[in-house]
Amino acid sequence: MMRPLLCFALLLASPICHADTQLACRLSLEQTRPIRNCLSLYAEGSPKHAIADGTLHPRVTRKLCYDRNDLSLVITEQGYFYVNRKGMVRSTIMFDNGEDYFEQGLARTRQNDKIGFFDKSLKIVIPAAHTFAFPFESGRAVVCDGCVSRAIDGGEHHIMTGGTWGWIDRKGRYHPTEEAAP
Repeated sequence: MMRPLLCFALLLASPICHADTQLACRLSLEQTRPIRNCLSLYAEGSPKHAIADGTLHPRVTRKLCYDRNDLSLVITEQGYFYVNRKGMVRSTIMFDNGEDYFEQGLARTRQNDKIGFFDKSLKIVIPAAHTFAFPFESGRAVVCDGCVSRAIDGGEHHIMTGGTWGWIDRKGRYHPTEEAAP
């Protein structure tokens, strides 16, 4: 219990951003190079002190490194979060062993077990309405309702199966498709 509190205290007291510190994000303990513009609060007790009501504590926000979109990444026991300089926090789904990336200016979020999309200002632009959604490509995102995740390759990867498939446009309008799931 003392270590998480000590890490959080060091985070608040540190004069530099955390891109190259012990608290910077790594996918594993063996990984030596940290993820850029990321801070790990993946320790018992620290998330409740740092993130509350959709915002990150200002003393933490000032210590973060930001990318060209003024976004940083924070990882907690609850998952991955993008954060802006104002401290606004938006959860994002885990994809390919890391945070979901922005495709065509949008990233995915999960709310009430449904997938929606937000922009780089962290504003929800397509409310969470589908069981799963792929990233946008050519102005469309393939979505499914009622599909389930199935492990393959010994559990290392997952595919979505079953359900009803279609696609949405950038305004979130649903278009059913007769094609089989991807």
